[in-house]
Amino acid sequence: MVTALVIEDETALRVLYHRVLEQAGLDVGVAEDGQIAIKYLANFVPDLILLDIRMPNSNGLDVILYLQEHPNLGHSHIVIISASQEFQRYTKMLPSSEFLQKPVLSNQLNEIAERVKQTSLE
Repeated sequence: MVTALVIEDETALRVLYHRVLEQAGLDVGVAEDGQIAIKYLANFVPDLILLDIRMPNSNGLDVILYLQEHPNLGHSHIVIISASQEFQRYTKMLPSSEFLQKPVLSNQLNEIAERVKQTSLE
């Protein structure tokens, strides 16, 4: 099964992203900040990671740095999400990543889920 990890501090968005990806057929885990996400990633290598940048405790950049240090996570497709376009530059820090500016639409998530599912079949 194709897996995803949603890293988002806003509860409503976390629930929305989880629901959309689950309906797209992915097995979805969630984390409300970077600290929890890093603990999760220590034991689980998802196919897709939705990563909010601005979060309390440990932010998205901390997660990006963790991903860089752990090559076993290199096959994960990372979608960096932020309301600010300035964080699009973070996609250059990871091999398989893209940027979505908030508000993220359900059809954007569905499209990404389909691409990740297709890639996992190859």
